[in-house]
Amino acid sequence: MTNKFIVKDDHFKMVSQVTLDSKKRATLSKAGVEGKIYQVYQNDAGQIMLDPMVLVPESEMWLIKNPKAFRAVQAGLKQSAEGKVTGRESMAKYVNDEID
Repeated sequence: MTNKFIVKDDHFKMVSQVTLDSKKRATLSKAGVEGKIYQVYQNDAGQIMLDPMVLVPESEMWLIKNPKAFRAVQAGLKQSAEGKVTGRESMAKYVNDEID
């Protein structure tokens, strides 16, 4: 894997210094990265890069794998953000109906 696929922006800045504890752990809370998921990369010089990741439920992967459906959802979200919405009647009356 080459760096062009990993490094999205090469403008790094130092945000904190950390020291490994006795269990070889580094605390990154000073860098403001707590609560996130990262893939960790290390080069031959020992430099480490954290790449933020998101988890996608397996049941929703179909949308990411289907470019046509994904574009349709993106277009719908854009239309909604622009206020281009159409009112529909409430579906509440169907809530207790049996599903065939």
